[in-house]
Amino acid sequence: MKIRKITICVTLLMHESDEDRLSTMSLARIGEEIDFGDMVGAFAIASSESLSSDAVAQELLALGNDGTFFGESESDDAALDLGRRDGAALPVENAVADDVNDSLQPEIGARARIRPRQRIGGDRYANREGIIVRQHFAGFYVRLDMTARERSQKTELVETGYIEVLSAPDQPCP
Repeated sequence: MKIRKITICVTLLMHESDEDRLSTMSLARIGEEIDFGDMVGAFAIASSESLSSDAVAQELLALGNDGTFFGESESDDAALDLGRRDGAALPVENAVADDVNDSLQPEIGARARIRPRQRIGGDRYANREGIIVRQHFAGFYVRLDMTARERSQKTELVETGYIEVLSAPDQPCP
């Protein structure tokens, strides 16, 4: 199993009075504040590197994990296929991400389909297709193709593990 360490840098502009609550906010909540709230921000990938098996365990320990999250041994891989040893179910994101075709990666301009997601009341955008238009630290924004009944264009934030890339972005003519 190939593991990458990716470090992102988030830059925020916000009211000084909001700085205290920042330490208790999740990345998802910060993203919501950037998109819909009182913060303006952007993110960039600061570094990206492949890790050796030994380095994976060290990085996991540095992040406060017990060092076994990815389960590098064969027996651990079998346990991951059947569920976690502690009896808890595997997160859906991990199960979906394992099925992703590695030949086409999500990128702006690519044509994509939204894989079904677990949502209360059902996923109204499951299996819809569209074009990736913007990157977000939680995934990508997909501008959906309009159905015959729709009167407005829909753009949905989709986690990377739920994007099935159908075709690469159109290349400019030489």
